[in-house]
Amino acid sequence: DEDVPERRLDAAAERAGGNPLYLVELARTLAGEEVAALPDSLQQAVEAHLAHLDDMARELLDAGACAGDRFDPLWIADALGRPRLAALRALDGVARAHGVIEPAGRLYRFTHRLVREALLARMHAALGATIHAALAACVVDPGTGAKYALPATRAVVSARHFLAAGEAQRIAPYLEETLEPIERARPAEVVELVTAVLAADASIPPDVRVMALCAKGRAELTLSRKDAARATCEAAAAIAADASGPA
Repeated sequence: DEDVPERRLDAAAERAGGNPLYLVELARTLAGEEVAALPDSLQQAVEAHLAHLDDMARELLDAGACAGDRFDPLWIADALGRPRLAALRALDGVARAHGVIEPAGRLYRFTHRLVREALLARMHAALGATIHAALAACVVDPGTGAKYALPATRAVVSARHFLAAGEAQRIAPYLEETLEPIERARPAEVVELVTAVLAADASIPPDVRVMALCAKGRAELTLSRKDAARATCEAAAAIAADASGPA
């Protein structure tokens, strides 16, 4: 269609991951402003393809979808409390029989982004939150988190999943460790994390609040949100002044 901007056609092609059937279905949604919600036809096709999976395989796939496009199967198994060997056999069976995931070194990856999207789209919010919390809890401890091949540092990964679980207050004890590696590369994520954590936990010590607000202010400057950055820095200064007491 000549009326469809090229950027939206490119977005649809990327999202389809080279699958012509997926691309055809996505192309039918291009009359709107953006390629957004997964078409019902694709959702139903993925559901039909996975309908015969047993409970363990579906549970592992759901957790893998929450974990990301790529995931460490041992992390998934441990987070769900499943025996590792049984989980590995189940995922191997899914990869061989259904082709929705494939090995990627010691990880698995979804063969198409839309498969993961479909899994997440039909997942009940409470189930998703519970899985995210389990994934975070499994790696939050340095001794256990180091065992897995994670997409970012242990602190960042656990923070992302606690945030997705709606449990931002659990990020507070290692907030500084979380912010340090992402402050320059992912300023929008810094703003989101700090806002959520400070709103969720009123017991955070003043010095940690000041540190977090300063990081948020720098991130807002990086994002060219000058008014927001000024307000954030003023809030940090006020907390620091209150903590220091009268001169």
